[in-house]
Amino acid sequence: MYIVEVSPLKNIKAFPYLSYFSSHKFKKFDIIKVPFRQSEILAVVSNVKEVKSIKADIKNKDFAPRKIRKQEPMDFISKDFIKAAFDLAKFSVRAPGLILEQALPKSALKYYDKINPPPKNSKKEDLSDEKINTLLINDFSAGRLESFKALVRQKLAQGESVLLVCPNRKTAKNIYDFLAPGISSLLYFYDSGLSPLKQIKEINEIRASDKARCIVGTPAILFSDAKNLGLIIIEKEASISYKRQRHPKSDIVKLAELLAKRKNIEIAYADSFLRLENYMQLFKEEAHVLGHIPKRLRKRTRLRIIDLGKEIQYNKEYKLSYPIISKEILGQIERNLKENKKVFIFNPKKGFSSQIVCNDCAHVLSCPKCKARLRLQEDPRSKERHIVCMRCGYALHSNITCPKCNSWRLLDLGIGIDKVADFLKQKFANLEIFILDKDKVKSEKEAEQIITAYYEKDTASILLGTQKALDYIPSDSVDYSTALSVDSLLSVPDFKIEEKIFSTLTEILDKTKEAFDIQVKDPKTRVIELFASKDLHKFTKSELKLREKLMWPPYVQLISVSISGNRKAVIEKMQKLIDIFADYKPRVFRDFIYLDKNTVELKALFRVPSDIWPDASKDFYKKLKELPAEFKIELNPEQVF
Repeated sequence: MYIVEVSPLKNIKAFPYLSYFSSHKFKKFDIIKVPFRQSEILAVVSNVKEVKSIKADIKNKDFAPRKIRKQEPMDFISKDFIKAAFDLAKFSVRAPGLILEQALPKSALKYYDKINPPPKNSKKEDLSDEKINTLLINDFSAGRLESFKALVRQKLAQGESVLLVCPNRKTAKNIYDFLAPGISSLLYFYDSGLSPLKQIKEINEIRASDKARCIVGTPAILFSDAKNLGLIIIEKEASISYKRQRHPKSDIVKLAELLAKRKNIEIAYADSFLRLENYMQLFKEEAHVLGHIPKRLRKRTRLRIIDLGKEIQYNKEYKLSYPIISKEILGQIERNLKENKKVFIFNPKKGFSSQIVCNDCAHVLSCPKCKARLRLQEDPRSKERHIVCMRCGYALHSNITCPKCNSWRLLDLGIGIDKVADFLKQKFANLEIFILDKDKVKSEKEAEQIITAYYEKDTASILLGTQKALDYIPSDSVDYSTALSVDSLLSVPDFKIEEKIFSTLTEILDKTKEAFDIQVKDPKTRVIELFASKDLHKFTKSELKLREKLMWPPYVQLISVSISGNRKAVIEKMQKLIDIFADYKPRVFRDFIYLDKNTVELKALFRVPSDIWPDASKDFYKKLKELPAEFKIELNPEQVF
């Protein structure tokens, strides 16, 4: 008799692991069905022990484990993929079942019984110490496409398959169309927009092929397991689309890296501005660059910084009201529209405004449940404006008074994308404005429809978008671009914020043919100055030097441990955590985060050098794993403070 510990392929709160009796000795990494409440669910085996070796532990438990029925383990996921998911689970202190649940396509979890077993690939020999198996492609889109063509054809000629992973379906289709001439019979486009059963059919076709092929598609193709795989390419590797937004926030780029290591194959990261950890690898000679890493952003697009602060200072009209778009930029938009050119306006903030302030008592409206700042937002369907909390979802009608002084004079401060849209509609009557942001567009299909309609329109129009829009706009497809209020992001409590700003501006530059204007209040900000001078090398070097000095990633791993509940219980539990980890000097934040009226959250932060995480920090890692499920652990959280 055995005790089988499993991790469900389902996000079950407070149950990341479950234990069962079994007469059959399952193996670690097996995918099986286990009883849970009134049904059966998929789970991956994480540990197996003989009952006689842990009899005392079983007797001391106040419940008896249920029994798993006799069954054969399911064979629809390759062992390399499962092991890579376990590696990512260990790296990010998560349950492997949760990682698999986010990494697998939904169609695979629903119709797993219709998926053919993965091909039996021959194991590649270990790469020699001299050979670097990480490639970097740092170029604008046109240059990257040429690099992909050369790499793909080289691998296919060697009889090896290639997975070319893209952040969305539209990008994948554009790359597929570019690569197709001459090698279309060896190319395969995995269409994630198809119905679940048709997606399963695609996966089975990929697995059935004996030929070396290049499969282009969204991150789901990592699961497809093409035969004789020799290279994984991650296109737009800095895209936020690769980071899942719900718990456990799996990093698909990291999963691809770990899968490449398991399969002992090469991996290539491609973007116009790579993540800083890849530049660090390059400087340490731990990665090989394909072509060269440019020291400057080599693009002929005219680039200007528009100082809105100076315009306000010398314009009497602007002193009475805060301008949304500078007069210089408005003039450029008008000229381009008259010439029927494509115009793109980027605004980093969703909604109508970022905060609401009373004009009489200066009170900033906050959520009565969790104390976060409230903001004004427009419902995309009803077009009504509501005051909402972006943390807990609390909402109320916009027709309210100040809770402190009962005044009606409430001001919405900050420039959200909805406020920009209203302003443009007033300035350019009868002009069609296409809006692409996360609040209004819920699916890839909707985003593709908006982009297609924008480019097919013959008359003058404007595309207005947030970060989400950048994944769908083709390279050099916009004549004039402008970015509004980018420097306002510097107030976001994110250690990566300057890197993200530089990356975003580089991506907009890649989309723009003729001219790109950036509207800021402070042009002397370091990231704005370095981008204006197109000095890529100086920015990466200075940012890495600053991160090393401040002990931020990629030099260390930041581990946030938080506990929530009533104030007294939270203080007691946090004190126990401090006592357990006393040798590791946790930094505990004094301020509570209010989740609702009676619930608070408190955080502790640990720093662990990246070169020892997680394998060389076994004692610390073990203590983290032994923490009760009520403690929430997050690796390199986006917002630290």
